[in-house]
Parts: sequence; C-alpha cells; structure tokens
Amino acid sequence: MSKVRKTQPLPTISYIRREPRTAEIEADLLRLQKEASNLQRVVSKNPDRKKRFAIYKNGNSTKWVVIEDGKKTVISKKDVALAEKTARLAWCRARLREVNIEITACQRYLNCFRSKESHLQQLLTHADFRKLVGTTDEAVEKWLNEPFESNSFHPEQKILRTRSGLLVRSKSELAIATLLEEYCLPFRYECRLDTSAGACYPDFMIMDPKTCRIYIWEHFGLMDDAEYETKTYQKIHLYRQEGYFPGDNLIMTFEDADHHVDMHAVDVLLREKLNLE
Repeated sequence: MSKVRKTQPLPTISYIRREPRTAEIEADLLRLQKEASNLQRVVSKNPDRKKRFAIYKNGNSTKWVVIEDGKKTVISKKDVALAEKTARLAWCRARLREVNIEITACQRYLNCFRSKESHLQQLLTHADFRKLVGTTDEAVEKWLNEPFESNSFHPEQKILRTRSGLLVRSKSELAIATLLEEYCLPFRYECRLDTSAGACYPDFMIMDPKTCRIYIWEHFGLMDDAEYETKTYQKIHLYRQEGYFPGDNLIMTFEDADHHVDMHAVDVLLREKLNLE
C-alpha cells in the first residue's frame, strides 16, 4: 500500500510589500562609499601602509609584531605609541575590506531591483491575483506605503536592526518588531501621532489587515525609574483621551531591571488580539 504524502499548508498572506528597500539600500551605499573613501585616503597616504600588524601569544606571553616584505619585527612593549599606530592602520585596512564587501552586496541588491519589475510585482498588478491569494485591500497597502513622520529624537540610539532592516532602540523593541514581521503585520515604528497635548511617537502603530483597525503598542522598559514611571502613567492617560484603551486597541508591555518582557506571553496576546493563526 503506497503512502499518502502529507502536503504542507500554504502560508497565510496578510500583506505584501510592493516596493523593495531600494531607498534604504541606496542610503546605506552612499554612507559606505563615503566611509570607504575616507579609509582609503588614510591607508594610501600612510608611509607604513605596506606593513602588517600581528599579535602572537605563547602562554602568558604576548608579542606585538610588524610584518614587512615577509620580515617580522617585534615591537618593544615600551613603544606603545608605535604599537597603537600600527594597530590602528591594521584596523583601517581590515575595515576597508569589510566596507568594500558591503558595497558590493548593496550594488548587487540594487542591480536586481533596478533592472526590471520583479515577477511578484507583475503578479500583484492584477486585482484578481491579489484576491485569489488573499492579500489585503488597497486601504492597507496605501497605509503601509504612504510616508510618515518618524521620531527624530536621538537617532544614534537606533542600533539594532531587524531582518527587514528596520533600526530600533532596544532588544525588547527588536523582539517585538521581529514578531510583527514574522506575522506579516503592517506596522510603523515611532510614527508621529498628533494628540491634544501635542505630537507623540508610539513605539509601534499596527494596522489589523482584516479590519484596518489601528492598534498602538507601547513598550515601557524603564519602570524602575521614578521619573520614567510617572511619564508612563501620563502617556497612558493621554492615549485614553485619544481613544486608545488598555486591553482594547492599546497594547502595553513593561520591563525593569529585574522583570523582563515574556515574549511567549506577548506572542499569545498578539495572536488573540488580531485573531492570528
């Protein structure tokens, strides 16, 4: 008797991004090219550019070594200035190699999406196709793709990157953003919200692809700070005045030094709130 193969179910399609991340990659490319130019200038103008730096360890003994034309010269431990100078040049040379690799990767990405419309984009131009695969309506797609004002406060703090390339400020925000991306939920990070008290920037603004209802997700991560705690309660009160209620369309997670957010519980909460499979 032949075995019946069990087919894997097809994934649920909540929404599909129409545009590749070309603008973001182009910005990265410009930044990398500028960095590469600066590094190349430092390396090429250095009279010791042909020298290589290495560190050798033998038990508890460490040696700083300069290598030039195959000849190794040990730097005296007293000559820290020379060791630092040689090490910094080695760092510039190594970083330049990394940057050039990133530049090549960015150029390849842009070449793939600049050359012609992708097959997926061609399929999505047909309303019948979007209906057959169950993509969201035009209202969701419009909301997802329209520009919005993002929080410009301390951009240097956005150091953690999700798989899609979004930069966030904390590990907990990274976990939340990753969860939203995994469920293919349309969302905005730190999008401006005008209120009666002025503009504020919720951590996440999410659109339910089935109902087009907007949810706000705030992660309060410094609840052991008295001033931060006071501002948290003020913000919750402000959201209530604007029609966002805890337990309804306002999702909140809390954290302090001793109590970290439980992402499993958050996952369950999100699936229940938006009826996700």
